[in-house]
Amino acid sequence: MAADLNIYCPGNLISYISIFVLFVERSMSLQAFWLQRGTDGHAGGATPGKLVMGIRVVLCTKVTHIEGRPVDVVTVYPGTDLGFGWAFARAFAKSMILALLFPVCFVLFFFRHNRTGYDIMCRTIVVENPQRQQNR
Repeated sequence: MAADLNIYCPGNLISYISIFVLFVERSMSLQAFWLQRGTDGHAGGATPGKLVMGIRVVLCTKVTHIEGRPVDVVTVYPGTDLGFGWAFARAFAKSMILALLFPVCFVLFFFRHNRTGYDIMCRTIVVENPQRQQNR
């Protein structure tokens, strides 16, 4: 009587890795496309999910707290569109950190102003839409 054996085949692993790489590549390209420039005359781009949440990603080299205002109200300089290069770099860094360091990635949310490691590396910050701030 023959026994059924499950033999591990490296070819399957390579197929899974190829599919994963293809998925990451496509998601990075889509993120970069959505984040590269703002809409409706506002700086900063947003993925569809960020649009629904009322937030955007803008270029940020300096964050300054405004005296007399709540801690989460800051001035962001320059606060402009990312452009495709920075948007792609952010999407790449985000994808790699989430793919390779998934259990560790939650620690990244503890930087000042709720910035992640990939936001700091790519000089970006997530901000609320001006319309959303007016409705408070």
